[in-house]
Formats: sequence, C-alpha cells, structure tokens
Amino acid sequence: MRPRPRTRSRDLGQSLVELALVLPVLLLVLGGAVQYGVIFFARQELTQVARDTARWAATQWTDNGSGSPLPCENAASATPPQPLTLADTNAATSGLIAYSAGLWSVSNSNFTAYARGATIPANAPNSEGVEVWWSGANCPPSDNSDAQLSYVTVRLTHRAPVFLPGLWLVTGGSCDSSGCWISISATSTFRMEPPPP
Repeated sequence: MRPRPRTRSRDLGQSLVELALVLPVLLLVLGGAVQYGVIFFARQELTQVARDTARWAATQWTDNGSGSPLPCENAASATPPQPLTLADTNAATSGLIAYSAGLWSVSNSNFTAYARGATIPANAPNSEGVEVWWSGANCPPSDNSDAQLSYVTVRLTHRAPVFLPGLWLVTGGSCDSSGCWISISATSTFRMEPPPP
C-alpha cells in the first residue's frame, strides 16, 4: 500500500503553527532593537545638550556694574536662572525624544545650583532636572594659572520613553500617568575661562 500524499491543507496548518511559535519571539527581538535605538539616541542627544550647556557656562561671568566679575554661582539666581534656560533651549531644539520646551524650568523640574565646595551627589535624581556645580577658589578665575583653575559641571537628567511592555521592570524604570520611562543622565565638566581683559 502506497502512503497517502500530504495535502496542501496539512502543510498550511503546519506553517501557521510554526509562525505562531516564532512570531512572538521575532517581534520581541525587533521591538527590543527599536527600543534600544530610542534609548541610545536619547542618551546621545542628552550628552550633547550637557556638553553644549557646560561649554557655554564655562565662558560666562557676571558683571556687578563696575567691571568686576561676580562669583559664578550668581548665574543660578539670575532671572531667568542660568544655565537652566540654555539647557532647556538646547534640549528643545536638539530633537531630544519626549522633551518639550519648558520641561526643565524652576517650577516643574529639579534645578539645583550647588555652592562652591559642595559635592554633587553620586546618583542623579530620578526626575527631570538640571544640576550645576561651580568649583575652584576663584570663579571665574582671573587668569589661567594652576592656582586659579575653576570648573563648571552640568548634569542633566531626562526620562526616555519605554514602549516595550515590561522593559521598565527589567531596567529599573517606572510608570506614571504620562507613561513608562527609564531615567537617563549625562554629565559634562569644562574649565572656566577668565573674563576678557
């Protein structure tokens, strides 16, 4: 007796079962790759905004009207506070994912300007924010000698959106009314430039 040939419907049923087994894994891998790309892009943009803000802050000084520079940290109490305003503008124009103009402001984010001599906490806050720290005996420095060296450090924190279900549990992220997210941060330090002669 000859074996019966396989029918087309049996082949189609087997293909559907194989697709049902493989498709979830394939979608998970594809979604993970896209999510990684989104987080990587957000991290790169945040790093660039931190660099641009710190580079700008390193060249700024405040004049008290007599031509004498005021201490660097006076920039934080200016209206509007600096370099917070510049960081906000840079982030809004850079294409930082899930960022809208005004997200980093005194009223709705964590803005901290540390006094000289203070140390920045090792861990960035888990919320949107800008932290600035000026260091050095004389800030701004009067010249570029080693005894006068001063630095400005800018640390930015941003929430990158997570759209892959459950990924925020694995990566230490969180969810709230605005959605699920992972907190990322970037830090940049520049040497302060002395005021122009």
